[in-house]
Amino acid sequence: MKKISFILLAWLPFVLFLCMGAWDNTEPADNRTWDTSAGKIRDNWNTLEVALGVDISMEGSASPWYQSGAPTTTADGSTGLSASNNGLLWVDSDNRVLNTYINGTGFVGIDSIPNVVTFTASDKTPTVLVGRTFKTDSGTLTISDFDDGPAGKTIFIESMGTITFDTTTAVDDSNNLDGSSANIVTALGDVTVWETSNGTTWNLVRWNDASADQTDFATVTYVDAQDSASGVTLASVTVFNTTLTAANTFQDLDLSGTVGSNVALVYLEITSTSADFYTVKQKGANGTFAQRTPGGGSQGYGATFIDFETNDFANVVVVTDASGVIEHAYANNSATITVIVRGYIK
Repeated sequence: MKKISFILLAWLPFVLFLCMGAWDNTEPADNRTWDTSAGKIRDNWNTLEVALGVDISMEGSASPWYQSGAPTTTADGSTGLSASNNGLLWVDSDNRVLNTYINGTGFVGIDSIPNVVTFTASDKTPTVLVGRTFKTDSGTLTISDFDDGPAGKTIFIESMGTITFDTTTAVDDSNNLDGSSANIVTALGDVTVWETSNGTTWNLVRWNDASADQTDFATVTYVDAQDSASGVTLASVTVFNTTLTAANTFQDLDLSGTVGSNVALVYLEITSTSADFYTVKQKGANGTFAQRTPGGGSQGYGATFIDFETNDFANVVVVTDASGVIEHAYANNSATITVIVRGYIK
C-alpha cells in the first residue's frame, strides 16, 4: 500500500502538468493580437497558481479592492483583517472614495483622517500610525515610546500638560526614545519633533520650549543656509516701512531677524516719500562725532549720507554691530522710509 501511495504522489505533478499545461514563456507572442492574448495570459497564471499552491490575487495588496462594501477578509476570502493589514486600500465603487484600513477602526476615508490626532490620556506608548501632528493629554505623563511608526516617519507633538519624554532609559521593547542625555520635560505649548529611520528608535530632532526665546535658533538656521561658495546671501526682506519716531535722531534698526545676531555686511535699498536728508551707520560707531545727524542742509558726518528726492531710492552698504543692529536717522519724522535688505555677508 505504501508503494502504491508513493507511486501516486510521484505521478501527481505529471498529471497536473497534463491537465493544466506548463508555463509558456513565449506567450503571448509579440505578434499575437490583443483579443487572443487574454486566454494565453490566464493559462500561464493558472499554471503558476497550481505550481505554488496558492490563489494569486492582487486585491488588497498591490492594487486596492474595488467594490461597494468594505472588505472584511484578506484576498483569500477567509482570513480576517488584522494589524498586519494596516494601510490596505479599498475604493468604494458606489462613490469612488479611497479608504485605508486601520486595525481596530476599520476602513477610513483618506479625506477623513484627522489632521491632528490626540493621544489617549494614560497611554505611555501611543500609536502614531495615522497622522503626523499629535496632541498629548492635559495631565502629567511620561512617554517612553511611539507605536506603529513606519521607517522614515517624522512626527510633531504638542504638549498640552506636563509631559516627560523618557530619553535616558536604555532602549528596549518599550523604551525607544533617544537624542538627549536628560529626559525632555515639556509644558503646555511646547512642541517636540521626532523621526525614526528604522521604525523602532525615535530620535529627537527639535524641542521648541514655548517659554524660551527662540529667535537665536531661527536666525542662525536662516543665516547658515547662505551660499557657501560666494558667502553672499541674496534676500528681498523689508525690514522697515514707516516713519521714524523723531527727526534728526539716530534710531536702532534691528536686522538680526534677517542677517542673524552677528556682525554682517549688508546691502540695503532705501526709499523715502519726501525730499530730505537720511543717514545710516553701524550702531555705536564713531561715537559722538556721528551725532551730527541730517537737518538744516548739514551732512551726517560719521555715517552714510543720502540726499533724497521724493520717492527716490538709494543703495548703501553698511556693517551691523555684533547683534545685527544698525542705526538710521532722517531730517523729519513725517515721511515713510522703506528699508529692504537685498543681500548680506556674515
